[in-house]
Amino acid sequence: MIKKTLLTTVFLCLMVISLSAQQKFRFSFVAAPQIGWLNSSDHSIEENKARFGFSFGIEGDIFLDQENRYSLLTGIQLSSMGTKQIYTEDKTINDEVVAKGEQVKLEYKYLEVPLSIRLRSGQRHRSIFYAQFGLTNWINIGSSVENETKTLNGEDIKDDLTLFNMGYNVGGGLEYDLGGRNALNIGVVYQNGFLDTTKKDSFIKNTSLRNIRLNLAFIF
Repeated sequence: MIKKTLLTTVFLCLMVISLSAQQKFRFSFVAAPQIGWLNSSDHSIEENKARFGFSFGIEGDIFLDQENRYSLLTGIQLSSMGTKQIYTEDKTINDEVVAKGEQVKLEYKYLEVPLSIRLRSGQRHRSIFYAQFGLTNWINIGSSVENETKTLNGEDIKDDLTLFNMGYNVGGGLEYDLGGRNALNIGVVYQNGFLDTTKKDSFIKNTSLRNIRLNLAFIF
């Protein structure tokens, strides 16, 4: 499954490169506060709270028509998200036993590569509305865990997670023309992973990523 997903992602990336060589292209710098959480089928999780995170990076629109109404959106961002969990039983994490009822903070860091379609309205009063949908690819670059008693205090748990994950994204927003090629973009995007983020021997079972973010971007 993961091999097929990786091959699909490579194919889509090659398609993006091919299109960008033929079509108009523009860059945006994006900063996005976000709320992330994990959805799990693990019945030992008594409480699963969302945590604030942050994402920033570069996005690019590859326009597919002469009127700039449709574009292929891609880019790369550094994203952090996580959750706070309480378990109904003792858990062994990095050879440390976390007692049931003790709160555990998990933080995940990913390189994020979106591949989405963006649909834009005509401009009115210097404003353009848009909607987008597509895929998000996550590459795990580091994760940590901390518990209340500090027996775990930022220890790396990257080995408990899969290297690659994928989900869908959907959202919309507003672009405001500043003149020339520049514009401001504000939007909301929801992302939902559809692959298990954890490995078979992980302390959490069958877990998927979810987040909702406020995209703030300056378009060059």
